[in-house]
Amino acid sequence: MNLDWQSLTALAVVLLAAVLLLRRMLRPKRGGCGGGCGCRVPRQPKQK
Repeated sequence: MNLDWQSLTALAVVLLAAVLLLRRMLRPKRGGCGGGCGCRVPRQPKQK
């Protein structure tokens, strides 16, 4: 398989995006929404 630099760069970008998406999907979720989704949790003020 003979790939030029543009094909290798495109492949690297696609692989990097796939890794980042998988990492985000598999990472445990933090806390809650802070009340911004309409659930029963009272909305928390924005922090500075």
